[in-house]
Amino acid sequence: FIQMAQVWPDMLPNPWYWAGNEPSLTAPHMFNYAGRQDLSIQWVDWIMDNKYNLNANGLNGNDDYGTLSSWWVWNAFGLYPQVCTKQYAIVRPRFDSIHIHRFGMSSDRDWTINMQSPAIADPSSPQTVSVNGQTMKTPFIPYSLTDAGSAVKIQFTVHSQ
Repeated sequence: FIQMAQVWPDMLPNPWYWAGNEPSLTAPHMFNYAGRQDLSIQWVDWIMDNKYNLNANGLNGNDDYGTLSSWWVWNAFGLYPQVCTKQYAIVRPRFDSIHIHRFGMSSDRDWTINMQSPAIADPSSPQTVSVNGQTMKTPFIPYSLTDAGSAVKIQFTVHSQ
């Protein structure tokens, strides 16, 4: 059903309520399961570049208590928690260095994410990801490596083609 929004109609980018207004949050990461991490990276980058901006209508749908915002943040980390699994899909971070302090925990359980990349790297550039020195053999990081009760250091290294 569709109905006209009556509350703050001039504040909304679109005055219509539509319950199907959110994109599939996990679809771009499904390429990892098919052995095409490059396509996951390509589509996550495209979504972040084309469906998000700093304007009033900068989200592609209803944020629903931070759903779409958290999607952007997790992907900016280069990770995305996979539904019904105990792993993160690996994409590519948006920043060279990220420090995450986990609320309510001591600083010895902080996460540090670093990316080493050539000046120009496209989504098909191969990358190596390691967690606390252990190289990942698949495009996923098991939760067990990030919740072991100690600091987590994730290193992304993008290689020239």
